[in-house]
Amino acid sequence: MEKKDALDQIKLWIDSGLVSSKDVLEMFDDGGVAGVEQRHAQIHSKQDKLSWRSVITFNKVLYLLGGLILGIGIITFIIQVWDSLGDLGQIMITFGVGVLLLFLGFNYNKYGAKMLSSVLNTIGPIIFSLGCAVLVSIIYERGWLEITEFTVFGLLLLLTTFYFILGILQRSTQLIFFFIAFAIITIYYFFMVVLFESWSLSYNTQIQIIQWLTIIIGASLLCGILPIKRTFASGLHGLFGFFGINMILFTVWFKMFDSGLWEIFFLFINLGAIALVVFIKSTLLMVVAVLHLFAYITYITSRYFADSLTWPVALIFLGCILLGLGYMTVRIHKYYIKDAGEHDTFLPKIVD
Repeated sequence: MEKKDALDQIKLWIDSGLVSSKDVLEMFDDGGVAGVEQRHAQIHSKQDKLSWRSVITFNKVLYLLGGLILGIGIITFIIQVWDSLGDLGQIMITFGVGVLLLFLGFNYNKYGAKMLSSVLNTIGPIIFSLGCAVLVSIIYERGWLEITEFTVFGLLLLLTTFYFILGILQRSTQLIFFFIAFAIITIYYFFMVVLFESWSLSYNTQIQIIQWLTIIIGASLLCGILPIKRTFASGLHGLFGFFGINMILFTVWFKMFDSGLWEIFFLFINLGAIALVVFIKSTLLMVVAVLHLFAYITYITSRYFADSLTWPVALIFLGCILLGLGYMTVRIHKYYIKDAGEHDTFLPKIVD
């Protein structure tokens, strides 16, 4: 009997009810009926996941391309007709279009079109914020109202609050991203424009304040990684870590040029960042922290050993250290990050 004939005969027995497919599978499975049912469930689950992922991936590509083309088209159109528009036209094509996009994003989110809402909630805040700037600029140029630094600061506070409320109502990752971005911009504006204009501070003092402010904001972003991973905006945790670590380490880089003591501090801060990366289990942040450590070691050896006879020895020593860093990174990734099953999300999710 050939294979096809045998399979046809088995199918005939199953169709007639003489045997069941479960009986046939049970003959070749040591786990019995429960094992067969479990394997059936696993197979169907994997097939469903693969099918769902393929649909989501295709939809993501369509929405990403559509959103990108829509954004480029709107911005290009605004640039081309800008000079021919009057004050009202410039306000309507920026502020008005921004309000429309935000309204559509809220409406589509309300009726369950999450992906389309996400695209609109990415483009809408950009156009709306630009429209607010155009509106304030026209009011200032025409002299309708007196615009001061406190007025701009108040507008930034309103935009920050608006994006926060809208993001909470829609549970939108994109709007929470704009809330955090505008919160940081508002903080910098308050110090660099409002306070520095009111206080008579030297240039060096202003630089020191901005540097420490950057370190505090970076540390705040790092502290927010774990809490935000438990919310609907979990897709931002990778962005928090990336900007948090870079804001701190790049600021310390600048401070190293002012004081040699920061060269020692940088090493401990960088090692602390690597320890934090292991704790939060992030491959992306591990790469960032190790690259900073690599740059630090290269800087130290080139500064203190470049003009001495020990330069070749320093190069050998540097090479050994870098090999050790590579080995350490692989080991940490293998035993502390990869096995945990965590995945980084560097950019905000397009799909909530």
